[in-house]
Amino acid sequence: MNQPAYQIQQDCRVLVARPNRAECTGSDIAELVLELRERIDQGDADSVVIELSNVQHMDSCCLGRVIVL
Repeated sequence: MNQPAYQIQQDCRVLVARPNRAECTGSDIAELVLELRERIDQGDADSVVIELSNVQHMDSCCLGRVIVL
């Protein structure tokens, strides 16, 4: 069974996203960013924390998507 690429939890008005993979690519993070944007646009949260302790490497596309978010 494939593990999802990320988890999102909500703590009050803050979304906490945790990538589950040691390597993060732009395509992995694109889905996460899309879901976070949708939840922010719906008014579910005011802030986002992306917790990267599981990530050992991220490509430049991934980093760019996180910065744009």
